[in-house]
Amino acid sequence: MDTTNPAASSFVHAFVRYSILSARNEGGWSGARQDGDLETYRQRLFDPQRLAVHAHLFENVTLPSIAEQTVEVGASWFRLTVLTSTELPESHRDRLHAALAPLGWAELREVSPTQDPSKVVTEAIEPLTGRDVYATLRIDDDDGLARTFMAQLAPYLTPAWAGYAAAFPSGAAGLLDQHGNGFEEVRHARWPYSSIGLTYVAAAGNAPYSHVFQLGPHRRVDERIPLVTDGRECAWIRSIHWAQEQSYTRGLEKHRRQYSRGEPIAASEVRERFPITIACGP
Repeated sequence: MDTTNPAASSFVHAFVRYSILSARNEGGWSGARQDGDLETYRQRLFDPQRLAVHAHLFENVTLPSIAEQTVEVGASWFRLTVLTSTELPESHRDRLHAALAPLGWAELREVSPTQDPSKVVTEAIEPLTGRDVYATLRIDDDDGLARTFMAQLAPYLTPAWAGYAAAFPSGAAGLLDQHGNGFEEVRHARWPYSSIGLTYVAAAGNAPYSHVFQLGPHRRVDERIPLVTDGRECAWIRSIHWAQEQSYTRGLEKHRRQYSRGEPIAASEVRERFPITIACGP
């Protein structure tokens, strides 16, 4: 394994949003607009079955995919912040702490329903804002990165790309089985303006925004700042299941059909591309 920083003078700060209950409807931080009121959203967000699925995917897809890159992830150049709700049930908060505890480059930050989550992100990256180059990236709590992702990102971690965002449209979709235990199949997928691994590169005094969440909806980032898309390699794996927002708003079957047209990927290839520990078939 290459133990060097993928871009010697840069720092990468990744953020995962994990069941955040927010009364704020702007910026994509709340699903309450689909539920009509915050209390209904609270009940759906903290439903025990939903939380169990997300915890399983976070522990077996998201975390291992970040930890086992082709370059060694270390605190000298990388930080993972998981944002969750102050109202997350205690048993799940304890489970999150336990998952992150062995990782010296990971932390948990809690957000109250009335706080602005974007400001919490701003506080988290404050130590970085004086660096020559730093990047913030986003990934959902049920998705994963290819083991080569950081190497794919490295060419953009230079002052020349400050003020740009980088998106990676080529990836894979894992269709979760009905029991939520593993992927019954994995298929090639292409997602223009993908939010998985969406990265914003900033430099001291030379970037209009400070972090990736200030760019607004991921499908419209290129309306705010220049966006480079690099689809040369498979960069991510997206979990498709009943307990995610897209399945709730669009319907699970419609969501699955969107990704069922891609070419299937054999389980052995999935393991080669993605350092995930979830079961994969056939």
